[in-house]
Amino acid sequence: MPKFKILDELVEFVDIKSNRKPHERVYNDFEIESLLRNSKECSRLDYINDRTYLAILLAVKCGMRKHEVLGLEWKSVDYSRKWLSITSTKNSTWRKFPLSDELIDAFKKQEVHSKNISEFVFPMPSDYKKPISSQILDKHWTVVKDMSGIKGVAKFHDLRKTCVTNLIELGIPSDQISKLLDHSVKEIHETYYKLTNKFKDDFLEKIKKQTINKGENR
Repeated sequence: MPKFKILDELVEFVDIKSNRKPHERVYNDFEIESLLRNSKECSRLDYINDRTYLAILLAVKCGMRKHEVLGLEWKSVDYSRKWLSITSTKNSTWRKFPLSDELIDAFKKQEVHSKNISEFVFPMPSDYKKPISSQILDKHWTVVKDMSGIKGVAKFHDLRKTCVTNLIELGIPSDQISKLLDHSVKEIHETYYKLTNKFKDDFLEKIKKQTINKGENR
């Protein structure tokens, strides 16, 4: 598990050193629906098995980081209590997230592919003793993203951002979001509230322009 933490820190270090413009993207409801639908379609056609659908669902519903998804073990899934235990790849801590019926159903479909052969929910196809590689998930993510017609920079990690933003929109207190998603309250306030307000402002500005244009065309 520490190697996943190193990878996360390396990505963050490269972003800082390259002075990249902060990437801000939250998927809307239509995009999320398309991603989930198309990942299921891939599963039906045996192009990609059920793991891609479950991986996307875990990121957007539970706010899991990519490497937390990759390293997830079956012992962390508790159907009877409806809890998912998540090991943080960033802070080496544990947290729990409630399992919805939708997630339980997706886990049970994934059981067919891995539960009896590996301790990992997403094992490496060539070696069931190891978790799936980031490169394989990235490849499948790209296929589903393209099928869903999502353009521009669109990262798997944006699903986590979407989860946090949705929780804010639902009125969940910052301290509760912090416990559920392993984020500091300060980071939620400085990053996600700003991000949420940015999209609200963009939406209101778009509505205002549409209203003005309709008035001019009368």
